[in-house]
Amino acid sequence: MTENKQQTVVQLIIQALDIECKSRGMNVNWDMYLEMEKKQRIKDKLELSASWAKSREQTRETAMHIGFAKGFMSGLECHEDYYEELNRTQLDEDEFTRNYITDRFEETQGGTNESN
Repeated sequence: MTENKQQTVVQLIIQALDIECKSRGMNVNWDMYLEMEKKQRIKDKLELSASWAKSREQTRETAMHIGFAKGFMSGLECHEDYYEELNRTQLDEDEFTRNYITDRFEETQGGTNESN
């Protein structure tokens, strides 16, 4: 029997069966069953790990799609906002566009450009 600090349920059952069998004078070799249990634990860990990896990749992909959709919606709102403001301004289109881009950059970056 292995003397691990944390035994599995199967190991505990085999240990209890071993004690019971020995008390009845029976000597049973449990190694085959312990090896089967060990192989199953390894298989279960690999399957669980693969499941987590797949879930993680799906989460990343979903997050990317959400980010893309948010960016697209932001761009669409910005596009609509640009033309609404352009129609209300007295500035020519080039001057308005320069001002609009500068204002939006400062809004999204939380201030002025740090490289100046």
